[in-house]
Amino acid sequence: MGTIPPASSQEILQALVAVGVFDRPLNDLEQAREERALGGPDLLRLGLAHMLAGAAEREVIASVVAADAAGHSPKDIIAAGRMLYDGTSLDRSDEDDTRLVVLRAMASRLENALLMLVAEGKNDDDRELSPLTIPAAGATGTVREMLKYAVAGPAEDQSESIAAAATELRQWADQLDELAEVYRTAASG
Repeated sequence: MGTIPPASSQEILQALVAVGVFDRPLNDLEQAREERALGGPDLLRLGLAHMLAGAAEREVIASVVAADAAGHSPKDIIAAGRMLYDGTSLDRSDEDDTRLVVLRAMASRLENALLMLVAEGKNDDDRELSPLTIPAAGATGTVREMLKYAVAGPAEDQSESIAAAATELRQWADQLDELAEVYRTAASG
């Protein structure tokens, strides 16, 4: 399985129709309007790709629930997740590096999604956001950076970067300890 070219917006739209997100593909006028609204064809394609990733995640969740209900072992359910890497169609000459690149991209998407939740929560007075969201975003960012170092390999001196990551994780752990105390106090009061 070699590297394949990226899908076009129309191909992603067809996939979104296939998984039930849309009833039909956008017509040319609708696509042009969406491109203008988002800032261009590349941003529309990116947005559609994120939408497709969300639909795929929905399918993963439903499939995990179904596999569990059918009595499959947690080990087998986790092992089925290895197919994630096959879906990327990236160059597999170094399988471990490919996996780390994919996981880093996923960590980055998770970090961005959490940061958007935090930003939206700060701008919406009617929305109560869990205080755990901010440390979750921070820790995810640190994990993303650690995966970057893992991909780079031992060739470059990463001791300072790794030490900084350890410090960041300790800071997020301290913040979680403080939140745990707040929750304990609230539960007992």
